[in-house]
Amino acid sequence: MASRLMPQLGPRDLPPLVAAAARLPLARVSKPWCVAAMTRAHHTMHLSTSHGIATLTWALARLGVKFRPDFQAKLLQEFKAKLHTANPRALGVMVHGLAGAGARPDGLWVGVYLARVQQQLPWFSGRDLAMTLWGLVQLRHAVPPPLLSAALVRLTATLPQCSGHEASLAVWALGKLGHTFGSSSSSSSSSSQPSPAAGSSRERQQQRARQEWHGGLAGRPRAF
Repeated sequence: MASRLMPQLGPRDLPPLVAAAARLPLARVSKPWCVAAMTRAHHTMHLSTSHGIATLTWALARLGVKFRPDFQAKLLQEFKAKLHTANPRALGVMVHGLAGAGARPDGLWVGVYLARVQQQLPWFSGRDLAMTLWGLVQLRHAVPPPLLSAALVRLTATLPQCSGHEASLAVWALGKLGHTFGSSSSSSSSSSQPSPAAGSSRERQQQRARQEWHGGLAGRPRAF
């Protein structure tokens, strides 16, 4: 039925439908259905909200869709036009979805996006931070050190509400983006330094957290 109604779906109906499909086992979502959803999204995106566009981006990426160049260009253009309305959750979901789809926005787009992140940072939750920082690592664009420092301050403030995975992922991403957390004093004894085995264990834990976090996005996108 969803396939038959696809041409009639508007910008308010399509994002939640595709998001629901993205949570199903991939074997139950056909390639033609994904193509139809992407085509409909292309035609209705200009009427959607920043949250709707972010949801579509995440959902299509989770379904394994590799964005066509024309679709990606319009997606980025429309989200940028509505960026002034994007809240922390939309910012996190959008960049997480772009990263999962293998999209590579240019430096100008990322710069405008980061400016909005800076504005909204006081309202970010730990989950929003984890999604945003993980996505930025995958996009491989430089992030200004002052923004990384501010993100760490915000993460510290949200720690009581963070899950272990969210906190671990956010800290890992901050490190990958170039943030330095401070070094031990040169006078510290060698006994205070973590052993190689402990460091190895922490890295394994962080890797498991990253894999569990982006789950369905870890697979290679399908080219449509």
